[in-house]
Amino acid sequence: MAGTEYWIWLQSALGYASPKPIRVLEHFENAEEFYHAGLDRWKNTQLFTPKELKSLRDTSLKDSDKIIRLCQRKYYRILTPEDENYPKRLLRITTPPAVLYVKGSMDGIDDEVVVTMVGTRKSTDRGNKTAAILAYRLAQGGAIVLSGGAKGIDTHCHLGALEAGGRTIVVLGCGLDYPYLAENHGMRCRAAEEGAVITEYQPSQGASKFSFPQRNRIMAALSLATVIVEAGERSGALITADQALEYGKDIFVIPGSIMDREYTGNNKLLRDGAKPIYSAMDILSEYICEYPHRMSLEHSAVPIGEDNVIDEFPKNDIIEKIERKKTKKEKEPSEKTSTKKEIKEDNTGGLFVKPTTPDFLSESAVKIYESFTNYEMPFDILSSNSKIPASEALRAITELELFGLIHAIPGNRYALTNRKER
Repeated sequence: MAGTEYWIWLQSALGYASPKPIRVLEHFENAEEFYHAGLDRWKNTQLFTPKELKSLRDTSLKDSDKIIRLCQRKYYRILTPEDENYPKRLLRITTPPAVLYVKGSMDGIDDEVVVTMVGTRKSTDRGNKTAAILAYRLAQGGAIVLSGGAKGIDTHCHLGALEAGGRTIVVLGCGLDYPYLAENHGMRCRAAEEGAVITEYQPSQGASKFSFPQRNRIMAALSLATVIVEAGERSGALITADQALEYGKDIFVIPGSIMDREYTGNNKLLRDGAKPIYSAMDILSEYICEYPHRMSLEHSAVPIGEDNVIDEFPKNDIIEKIERKKTKKEKEPSEKTSTKKEIKEDNTGGLFVKPTTPDFLSESAVKIYESFTNYEMPFDILSSNSKIPASEALRAITELELFGLIHAIPGNRYALTNRKER
């Protein structure tokens, strides 16, 4: 739509999750008028810091045009607050995204029962099964299941909704073109066909430690309720719960044993007044009066602990990849049978065992991972050994950190997470 380039420009100049872009409409008719108003009128609004004013002045509109052309080639939709299809639920928060990039469709989302489901990446088999069953029954009952597309609970929520023939929305903490979690590529394609994959980040923008908490506000705002499936005491899922509470949304929680650390976050939310759930009906019944045309309670009353619907799921590419990884891990040679070629002395005087490269990484991440010749390596050496540009190496480093394969240490160095001593 007309004016899109000016919202992209605003986002580029002021940053993601900023409250400033939407406040422009308090002083100007639209983003285009603001752009042409110039520095003096920008100052007169008293909205911006000197640093923000400089960024507004220095950011080029030409970059916005490039992004629009890229999205047109890839059939990504771009939604801004001036677009009639921009979710009104996002306009009710103080930091609505200046731009949403959409693969698929989320038209009419304001008239739908959207349920956000979140949980830990390091999920248990029980948590995964719970997530898939509950998502299946929610989607079967007419709800749209929304989650973050991450490993663990998120993945099983999306899969459960898709297997029910329902819609699911993946909210990314990176751009649509960033190679985040390659093993879930097939799931994201299915989600885009049946629902949408969305993000506020420009197509090539990588993930960071800031982008996921920023993303969580969108997940909380788009839905009527947030479900915590499995969360330890410090799980990032609790950030989404906090934001949902801030926005006045309902919080539902799967109860867990007080003896299980995996459910510490769940149980604390229950102590503080969240609603326990034992079946999908506990959630759907809250909205049946307001959305009777969207919902069905048939099959939703089956207790999650007694529901065997997950056993009927057909195999899919994601599950098969997970099983292949498990099988491969089981078949890997033991420490005693490792070949001499894999073992050498590292720079700390120990023995370095070259790690097995996972098969779900992007090409750049593979190059960086295989560049480790010691357990701890400086970034510049990793970049040099991998023979890829520093900017690409940084994105690959972020991907490896997200998968928990490496971690940063002082001195701009990185270390393998699972060190095997000899």
